[in-house]
Amino acid sequence: MKKLKFYFTIFSLIAGIVVSIPVSSSGHLEKMAFVVMYLPFLTIGMVIANIQYTKKFAIGHYSVFFILSSVGQFLLLPVMIIFSAIFNTAAFNLFYIIVAILFYFIAQKFLLVEVTYRATYIYVICILALSFLVNTQYEYLFFIGGSLSIGLIFDHAVHPEIFKEIFKIIKPNAMQQQNSLSTFSNWIKTSITFKMIVVGAMVIVLIVPMIMISGLIDEREQLQQEAIRDIGSKWGGSQYLIGPILALPYKELTGSGENKSEIVKTAYFLPEKLNITGTINPETLNRGIYDVTVYNANLNFSGNYSAPDLASLKIDSSNVLWSDAYFCIGISDLKGIKRTVDMKYGDKNFVFKNGIIDENLKLSGVSAGVSEEQTELLKTGGEFSFAIDINGSSNLNFAPLGKETDVNLSSQWSNPGFDGTFLPDKREITEAGFNAEWKVLNLNRGFPQQWIGDSFSPASSGFGVNLLQPVEQYQKISRSAKYAFLFIFLTYVVFFFVEVINKTRIHPIRYFLVGLALIIFYTLLLSISEVIGFEMAYLAAASAVVILITLYSKNFLKKWILTGFMFLILSFLYGFLYFIIQLQDYSLLAGSIGLFIILAILMYFSRKINYENGSPKEEQVVTN
Repeated sequence: MKKLKFYFTIFSLIAGIVVSIPVSSSGHLEKMAFVVMYLPFLTIGMVIANIQYTKKFAIGHYSVFFILSSVGQFLLLPVMIIFSAIFNTAAFNLFYIIVAILFYFIAQKFLLVEVTYRATYIYVICILALSFLVNTQYEYLFFIGGSLSIGLIFDHAVHPEIFKEIFKIIKPNAMQQQNSLSTFSNWIKTSITFKMIVVGAMVIVLIVPMIMISGLIDEREQLQQEAIRDIGSKWGGSQYLIGPILALPYKELTGSGENKSEIVKTAYFLPEKLNITGTINPETLNRGIYDVTVYNANLNFSGNYSAPDLASLKIDSSNVLWSDAYFCIGISDLKGIKRTVDMKYGDKNFVFKNGIIDENLKLSGVSAGVSEEQTELLKTGGEFSFAIDINGSSNLNFAPLGKETDVNLSSQWSNPGFDGTFLPDKREITEAGFNAEWKVLNLNRGFPQQWIGDSFSPASSGFGVNLLQPVEQYQKISRSAKYAFLFIFLTYVVFFFVEVINKTRIHPIRYFLVGLALIIFYTLLLSISEVIGFEMAYLAAASAVVILITLYSKNFLKKWILTGFMFLILSFLYGFLYFIIQLQDYSLLAGSIGLFIILAILMYFSRKINYENGSPKEEQVVTN
């Protein structure tokens, strides 16, 4: 026997060395996974040691003890991953040691397994060693140490005559083992605590398919976003209009003496007054099963320029290259322009061409050069006006370029959002559409009325409107999926109370099938809503699931009154869920109040349940 144990220890050592070779570059998480793999072997050693030292052997208790402790320790792996990402190594080690030992002691106390002091301290030492070795920079020490830990369990916790002793213990206690199994089996069938544990475990298990469905919802939503981007790339994307800006190139001498040189810089001037009025006409385009909202905007720009304030920039007017001056208008997506852009400035017309060749502005858009006969207008200033007919999607924004900028927008879209640095001074939103007005002063923005080079960017301080879609179907489905855990839990609680109060035993498999039906609701809702819309899809999916669960529960609830009660409860839950997800602003408030009321009802109906034997408490009559 001693030779056998010696060979086993040597084999464990060799196995640790062999395993350490291909995974010597393993990361922290891989090593933690190997730690968890070692733990069931440690538990086996504890079980064998306890059989020898306590002279007791109950296969039912020890089997469940081994399963619970091993599974519990395996469940530590995702927790370890989270802790390793959030906390430092010391905090992780402390948590791991405490929880691993806690699992061990809960299992033995829960199943009344007598564990010897010697077996326990060896287990604790091995846990401490593994948790330390998992963080060492020498990977091979970890694997060798883990293998040696397994060897130590069998080498020091197990008596040489262990297998003979086990045989002696098993034989005279066969009847005791049978009684123990019978008692344990009866406890499983009647214990309300065990039923609660099983039902709770099912709720946790059902989270896995729910996570997969949530991923499917995200995938379908991404397909919709791809359709929106694809249509936007052809129709016109979010539009940001910046203009008009007057660019004046000028010459500047640098250096002195023979090193004098002439360079050309550009100064930029903004209008004194800028008025923008426009109408936004929303349209709906289709791409497969997806509807995409776009718009066409008819915009009128007007205002006036004063004579360029060259003195404020210390520019000599004789150095200005007036014939090289140009106007530019920034347009974020040029493919949306539907008509040519012509600006009337004073009594002259400026025709804009595509492209802004200016490294300082860093804008896409259109520009118009200045002819010799038009230069006099630039020197004195004047009024301007032009119109832009443009397609876009989602957003329409403007830059407040004037000393005083007034914007007035109207549309038939009834659900606008106002974005950017400034909110409208006036707004009116009705079912027929909206009207919004902005008034922005140059004191409100982050750039001056004139500057040189790339000192400032006129693209900052933008504002505008966003044609918001009302809470879209995928957003609603995603919001409803977030309540899945709570929904399954409440349904199980109702079945549990019906089972306990009416003494109607419901097999765990029935709980599981009901949970799957609740999960299927979300796939039905997702697939049907893509065809007929969210509201009708919700009604169809909820009706199908409620009817399915009601008819199925009739088979084991037996009574029509209980079946009808389940029908009403499920209908109420789905109705309450629909009410919450329809609310955009007060969903949290409504959900919190609703859950509080549901909790109060559950507490009321559970007040007479005897949690010791799972039946309602008998009222005791006191007589004198």
